[in-house]
Amino acid sequence: MTFLSNRAGDFDVWSRRADGTGSPELVFDHEVTLAQGFWSPDGEWLLLRPGGTGGVEGRRDILAVRPGVDSVALPLLAEEYDESAPAISPDGSWIAYLSTETDREEVFVRPFPDVDAGKVQVSTEGGVMPYWAHNGPELFFVEPSTRTMMVARFETTPRFRVVEREPLFTIPPQYDLSVVSLLYDVTQDDQRFIMSRFFEGGTETEANAFVLVQNFFEELNERAGN
Repeated sequence: MTFLSNRAGDFDVWSRRADGTGSPELVFDHEVTLAQGFWSPDGEWLLLRPGGTGGVEGRRDILAVRPGVDSVALPLLAEEYDESAPAISPDGSWIAYLSTETDREEVFVRPFPDVDAGKVQVSTEGGVMPYWAHNGPELFFVEPSTRTMMVARFETTPRFRVVEREPLFTIPPQYDLSVVSLLYDVTQDDQRFIMSRFFEGGTETEANAFVLVQNFFEELNERAGN
């Protein structure tokens, strides 16, 4: 597994066997602390987002590096406005991201890794938290002004083109939105959304705690009377 850790100072990219054995190994040491790092589906590229406004000239930027090939991270999307929340399509051919080039966050898509080969605006009324569907030509995102989860359906031949945008549901106010990170997940069948909810009541320590439930299905069956 790959993760961010500040065990050597700033937050850098580390890896460790998923079963917990062995020692963590440094994958990439960036000169600025990182807020996000993940692999392209083919494992060739490591996508990076510096923390805060740690990009070029104090902007939010998206960087990329090929460990073992590149000695420094290359600016992938580093224009005169902020870019954030990168997401690579399951086939590794496209990158969705947020840009403020229209004076507000909107979702854009470009070819990957040749990001200069084209650009398509996906959202039209503002957009955050892009997420590619697992099983079809769909891209989820949220319209922050209305807190609406949207799905954009697209074609890629002969070029990337949005053919339909459909509202799915309204996100209740107790669920947070972000312009830099993804705060939800989607099940493998693309039918259910998993979201984190604000903790109501309790102490600050309780609000920041995780609860591990073991043998969950056995407990569920017992309570359900099965």
